[in-house]
This record gives sequence, C-alpha cells and structure tokens, in this order.
Amino acid sequence: MVKKSYITDYSENIELSRFNVEICVSKDRYIIYNTLKDRMIELDKEYYNYYKNIIVPEEWIKLRFLENGIWKNRLVDEIEDIKMINIKKRYSADELNIIIKVNEEYASKNKKSILEIDDENVKIIKKFIESKISEKKTKKICLKWYGRETLLNTEPIFRIEKLLRDEFKNVEIYSSLLTNGYFLDKSIVEKFSETNIKKFFINFENIRYRQESVKKVYEKIVNNIEYIIKNTDYTVEIVVNFGYKKDNVEFILSEMKKRNILFDDKLRFSINRSKEFNFRYEKEMFFEENIRKHAVNVLDFYKILYSYGKKISFENNICGNFESYLIETDGSINKIILDVGKNFNFGTIDEKGKLSIKKENYYNKVFDSSFKFNDCRYCKVLPWCNERFGFFKFSVKNRCIPEKYIFEDIIRLYYEK
Repeated sequence: MVKKSYITDYSENIELSRFNVEICVSKDRYIIYNTLKDRMIELDKEYYNYYKNIIVPEEWIKLRFLENGIWKNRLVDEIEDIKMINIKKRYSADELNIIIKVNEEYASKNKKSILEIDDENVKIIKKFIESKISEKKTKKICLKWYGRETLLNTEPIFRIEKLLRDEFKNVEIYSSLLTNGYFLDKSIVEKFSETNIKKFFINFENIRYRQESVKKVYEKIVNNIEYIIKNTDYTVEIVVNFGYKKDNVEFILSEMKKRNILFDDKLRFSINRSKEFNFRYEKEMFFEENIRKHAVNVLDFYKILYSYGKKISFENNICGNFESYLIETDGSINKIILDVGKNFNFGTIDEKGKLSIKKENYYNKVFDSSFKFNDCRYCKVLPWCNERFGFFKFSVKNRCIPEKYIFEDIIRLYYEK
C-alpha cells in the first residue's frame, strides 16, 4: 500500500485527455485507451481512482499516465494540436504525391497497344514534376502505381521509374504499386530492383479466376508474398475489401501463418471500407449508405484479423495533402481530394507542365474542414479520422468513419488479443 502522506493533488495543472476511452472489463479492472496516442493501459480499482481524480501517489505514476496520453497538461489544447498537424500536412509542399493509372480505354481508341505510352505524355509528366520541384521546393516524390492490374502493363512503370531516377537525383523518391499479386513472382520482383518501388499493396479480390479455383489462385499469390517477405526488403500491405468472402480472408491468413510470414514486420494489413479499390469513390460503392449499419460489416473483418493476431493500421494509404494528383497515362490529371464527387477535378496540365486550377472546385475544398463541426471536433475517433477518410462524408445520414460506432468493440478486441 502507498502511504497517504505522499499523495499529491496535481489537478491544477493536469487533466484527463478528451480522447480517453474508458472500458470496465471486470468488477475491479479497467482499460483506458487513448486514441490520440494509440496507447492502452490497464488499471485496477485503486489506480483507476488515482487516474480519474488526478492523484499522484508516486512520481512514476504521473510520468506513466502522461506518457500514455491519458493525462495531459491543462494548458495543452489537444484539438488545436490535431488541427495544426492536419493543416501542416494538408498544405505542406515538401512531399509531392502522384498516383499514375494507365488508361486502357484511351489506348484502344487510338489503336495503340496498352503496353505503349506516348512520348508526349511522358514529357508532360516530367515537366509537371519539374515545375512542382521548382515552385514548391519539393523534397520527396511519393509515386503510387494503380490500375485494373498494373502488372499486365509494366512498360509505363519501368519507363517513368527510370525517368525519375535519371532526372531527379536530388529528390527522395518513394514508389509503391497496387496489384492483385498473381503475377508478382520472383522474376518481376527482381526487375523492380531497378525502380524506386519499395512497397506492394496487394488486393486479392481484384482478380479474374478464369480456369483456376479461388484457393489455387490465392495459394499462388501467397507463394509470391512468401518469396518477397523472406528474400527481399520490400514491404507488403494486404488490402482487405468488403467484397472479400470471409472464408477467403481466413484462408489467406491461415496460409500465411503456416508459412511463418504472418507476423513478419514487413507484412501489414489494412481495410478498404468500400466495395472496391478505387480512387474515384461514388456513393454506390458502399454496402450501406447508413454508416452505423456499415460499421457492423467493418467489425466482422476486425474480428477475423484480430483472431489471427493482426492489428489494423489507421494510417491513411491514399494521399493526405493538396500536393496529391492522379495522372492518367493519356496526359489528363485530377486533383486527389478527399471529398470527391463533382469537385474531383481541380484542373488540367498544359504542355509546359503547369496546372490550370479550376478555382471554384479548389476553394470549395480549401474551406471545407471537419474542425468546423462540433460533432467532429469532440469525437473520440477524431485522431483516427482526422479528415483522412473524407469519402465517407458522401453519406447523407452520417459524416464519419464506421469506427466511430464500433471503437469500444475494437479496443476490447485489441485488449483481448
């Protein structure tokens, strides 16, 4: 027992974080999870009383509570801190985010093989990047390759990756590639050593099974992932769709567990909360317009992944700032914004690589912010969302992410596993 004479009241300069989630797991056991710090601490009844009433029997307890974010300095405004971090990320020009998608329809209309990319369009992309580096003093280029199946058309990938390596040697370049993983075998992985690609996003559901059974296809993909994890430095992120059958997800996880790769640090999982992986989100891509109902589907996938010991990352894997663009290989460009719909297109690139802004669309986005809504400002999951999953704002009934309605269930899963 702690001697009462040592107990100090710090309530004048310390208070509870507004982002604490308190869950009683038994008669005298509590877990406090802080969504801002992504930290969890378990307390018995005595220490829960110290936490709740800002009482410090020993100095190490104060330090522990502050470190885990469940206590904070009274002078610190957590919402303003999140807002400033968001603004810095949103308007930072340090990083240029580009998603390149091969436009197969454009290629066929012009009677060209989809394995080709116009010299003129390569020049436009090059000039656009040059103009951004010159104007914004960009320090890093983040390039993501995206398409129906990127590995069916590797010519533009190797061509533009080489261009970036040759022309922009003074800028850090980080590339990633979205694929269904079927063709991601040893031979193609070795070729990617000549590029800036460091990460593969694998979406199993984005595949046509043809004559093979689903399990045979999945086994081949897992074989490819096993080679990457055990023999290379690439990281792999499995994107779980709600189009997946739950049995298929469990099969994938069990195969990875058998091969001793499931818990490798280079293998991660994330949940794509829409029906399909697409950067042009529309309302009909969601199972439920009512996000509260949709959250039930989300929780099912959390349960499966947690049952195999895999925690889901809340990091945004698309693009988070205004220097984010979707480029088609026909030369057209769109601004990647988070509330898409009718304001998706921010402008076009001219032959000099300059972006011509559609001002009305641009300013509609600039002045839109979740921080002006009280239900967002004081929401427990604001640190998880932080405007990053804005496509859920399409919902008429809810302006939020599904996790808002299941965060206690998620935390309980985290605690149990």
